[in-house]
Amino acid sequence: MKNKLISFLFTIFALLSISFCISAEMLGGNKLIEWEGGHYREDIRMYTLTSIDYIKGEPEFDFISLSDDINLYDNKYKKDIYLIPSAENKTYKKEQYLLTGSHRTKLLNLAGISEDDTVFIYDYLNNKLKSVPVYGLNTFAVVNTYYHPHEPYGLDAYMFGFKLNSNMFDKYASYIVYIGKKNPFLQ
Repeated sequence: MKNKLISFLFTIFALLSISFCISAEMLGGNKLIEWEGGHYREDIRMYTLTSIDYIKGEPEFDFISLSDDINLYDNKYKKDIYLIPSAENKTYKKEQYLLTGSHRTKLLNLAGISEDDTVFIYDYLNNKLKSVPVYGLNTFAVVNTYYHPHEPYGLDAYMFGFKLNSNMFDKYASYIVYIGKKNPFLQ
């Protein structure tokens, strides 16, 4: 009887494990996969708020990197995509570049973001939400901490995204970021 019970429990455990594995999917890039109506959603992209304090002569600031969503190589035309204004250099000397005009437009297009979208920044520990329209934010290329201070920098040494003033946020809070038309966070 004891062996039958152990065998039965093992069978239940095995079936539950298989069922869980079948229904689970891995995250791709920075996309949040959410079960909705019998299908997984892959259109919700989540970002983090990163504190940058290593740029010489610059006060600490927060940064939302869009780099996981962009590809700096055009497979169709077999050429690099340059987002940094300085002609088409192979190396760069500055630690950050303001992206304006066509460079900003190209970055937003590559990331699938519209000027009409909103950046929702949610502090999930304190249940507080801040939102800023995309058109009100500056886009920057900021050298990644792993490459800093080893100049000259290649294009791959930069993170591309939104630069935010640090005094908008509590240093000890935990934030997740969504960029889109509607607030996805429940409060």
